[in-house]
Amino acid sequence: MLPTGYATDFVADSSLFHAMFRFVRRAQQRWPGLHVDGEPLPPDALGDWHLPEPGEDGRPSAVTFSSGPPTQDRRGTGGHGPDAAGQGPYAVCYRARPQPLGEVLYAVSVVTPADPDTDPFSRDVVRDFLEAFEGGRPGSVRHA
Repeated sequence: MLPTGYATDFVADSSLFHAMFRFVRRAQQRWPGLHVDGEPLPPDALGDWHLPEPGEDGRPSAVTFSSGPPTQDRRGTGGHGPDAAGQGPYAVCYRARPQPLGEVLYAVSVVTPADPDTDPFSRDVVRDFLEAFEGGRPGSVRHA
């Protein structure tokens, strides 16, 4: 089941896979008890984490992030809403888009609990996603 919330859409090149590693590292700084796809991701396990290749059937793949079991449990029944601290689960959904000359681009949606234009937590998540691409090729990510 894909998470619900506010989607901010991007197009990224193959540097998405390296950028997501940096994005997850930032998430661990935000939430020391980070859960990825419903499972704890201890800091010492980050080196083994990688973004799964998107499905070949054209359906989007998703990676979900939460602060731990209480938020994870609430998401199962209450959606992608923020907790008492104004923070809530979020996700990155992505799909491969082969291009005519063999390059593969990725349609990416960063799904946050609220509109990043008005919600500080959601704005920080989107900012972290974009900053994870810094140092990469110019144009490696752009708004869709």
